[in-house]
Amino acid sequence: MTRRAPYEHAPAASETPQYWRSLEERSRLGDSDFLASRAAEFPMGVGEPEGGSGRLGRRGFMGWLGAAFALAGAEGCRRPVEKILPYGKQPTTATIGLPQHFATVSVRRGEAVGILAESHEGRPTKLEGNPDHPASLGAADLQTQAEILSLYDPDRTGAVTLAGAKSSWADFFKAAAAVKGDLHVLVAPTASPTVAKLRAAFGDRLHTWSAEGVGQVQAGQKIAFGKALQPVYAYENAKAIVSLDADFLQTEAGSVAATKGFAKARRLRAPTDTMARLWVAEP
Repeated sequence: MTRRAPYEHAPAASETPQYWRSLEERSRLGDSDFLASRAAEFPMGVGEPEGGSGRLGRRGFMGWLGAAFALAGAEGCRRPVEKILPYGKQPTTATIGLPQHFATVSVRRGEAVGILAESHEGRPTKLEGNPDHPASLGAADLQTQAEILSLYDPDRTGAVTLAGAKSSWADFFKAAAAVKGDLHVLVAPTASPTVAKLRAAFGDRLHTWSAEGVGQVQAGQKIAFGKALQPVYAYENAKAIVSLDADFLQTEAGSVAATKGFAKARRLRAPTDTMARLWVAEP
């Protein structure tokens, strides 16, 4: 860093208007000490030393500043303390360093989407579509891939609680038996066999509801075909698609398979191929 004299500001002419940034500054415009401090290049005593005044020079100031940043950086780069313990008994189904894959499903809007969960040493790390499942065909949308974070949610319930205290399923069934016919259970639409067994146990006291349900679709199918059905669309065979306020590529049931079918219908492989046309009407 080179030494140089501070900038010299020519005094303002008498007819030059005086600008201020606060009421306090306006009240002190006539104060010579205040004007001198405002004109200084380095406020708060930071500048070139003048005649043994004891002020911190620019070089000294930059030196202290660099030392502070060095200390902060050294503290931030310290390796965290971790304790890694080996297996006391090596699992026979796991090999260190090699991932394992498990077939499972993710239920959304009453539809089971087949996925493959990748696991490393018992910790799930990735979710992808199951190529052998008709609802995913090997693909996975952003919601499915983000569900891996829910497995590490610190607020996820790990045990039965009663009034904020840890309880057990035995206590739950005792409390459920005490209320008798006044207990009703509300669950989201699902194809889970476990929920089906619960429905057989609770009877008409188990109710299904979702803000994103498919009740309207099933009601329309009942009018058209005489019974409630879940339609499965073959978008890859469609030449024209009309969407009436239906986000069939993102939020509707069957969106994962619909995206793959729609992309296949829009893909041109030869000069004579035709592309599926899409018309959308939204409110």
